[in-house]
Amino acid sequence: MNKDVGGSRRSRRYSHADIHIDKYHARESIMSLRGLLRGRITAAILLGYGALWPGLGGEVIAETPSEEAGQHIVEPGDTLWSLAEHYLGSVLEWPRLQEWNRVESPYHLRPGTSLVVEEGSATVMHLDGRAWVTTPEGEQPLHPGMRVRVGQLLETATHTFLSLQLPDDSRIVLPSSSRLILAELGGGERVRIELLDGEVESRVPSREGSDGRFEVMVPGVTIGVRGTHFRVGSGKQGLVTGVLEGRVEVLMDGQGAIDLAAGQGGRLGQDGHFEQVVLLPPPLLVSSWRGTEDFLETRVEPMEGAHAYRLQLAQDPQFVSIVREGVSESGEFRLPGVGEGAYHVRVTAIDALGIEGQPRHSVLFYRLGEP
Repeated sequence: MNKDVGGSRRSRRYSHADIHIDKYHARESIMSLRGLLRGRITAAILLGYGALWPGLGGEVIAETPSEEAGQHIVEPGDTLWSLAEHYLGSVLEWPRLQEWNRVESPYHLRPGTSLVVEEGSATVMHLDGRAWVTTPEGEQPLHPGMRVRVGQLLETATHTFLSLQLPDDSRIVLPSSSRLILAELGGGERVRIELLDGEVESRVPSREGSDGRFEVMVPGVTIGVRGTHFRVGSGKQGLVTGVLEGRVEVLMDGQGAIDLAAGQGGRLGQDGHFEQVVLLPPPLLVSSWRGTEDFLETRVEPMEGAHAYRLQLAQDPQFVSIVREGVSESGEFRLPGVGEGAYHVRVTAIDALGIEGQPRHSVLFYRLGEP
């Protein structure tokens, strides 16, 4: 049964010729007032480090504070060393700033650019629907560009998609009715998120030679990765996970580790048994789309082993900016409120354990035309 059916359907239809689909190959507040008063670097430090790092040369941090907590807007004369002295307490901490911001040349900072100068924050990249963060002051609605901190609880409402960028350049997407806590954001060295309910899809960049680690925790289980694309879901049926790229390590309390490669997944039931499976292959999306004034309709070909199907539309090929989603047991979809434009399409099959399979990607060019 399609979960996206809603509202009355109008009789007017539009020509199929006006809807085209092509195959696509996927590949909180103002800064603290401490920023107003800058500590001076002593002459001894200037002489000592100026010889080691050309460009230090007695430069001081500009007096203008950042507009976002945890950020600094580069001013002429700023260096990684002067920023490290001010924000992290020592010029010796400049490599942390370089890593957090992926600065190729520490000698040349471009004025006007924004740098992350405090660990423990993530940025809202995309929000479609309603989501909020719980702080000591209470619940606050999220909005694109907003920063969230370590220890804060994030929640999404129904029909919502929330995307975050983390300090290590990882990106996570929370769909509807999900809750998680940012447990640790170590400036690119270590990231841990605690999934309380719902789902999270993560893209973690791989860095050779790095000791960084990305972990998703659910009660009794830790999923650790070093560069991969994977999904984790937590609900009444237990934990489910699927690996699309790379590898993940599933660590269960009191048990050994289970290694999952790309194309594999599993479910940890309430009885503590982990059942490992091969992900279902991508379903075939029928090329005929139909548009009305209210809905965009399509369907997938039924496939063996599938108990449901998921269809998503996004504004980008990485599906960070998801705008519509449907889950259907029959494979027929009616997505409401889809405006004209180009969309990236992703469709997957879901097996009997609730594990989502391999995706099929395409691009949809959608235009309402006259009959």
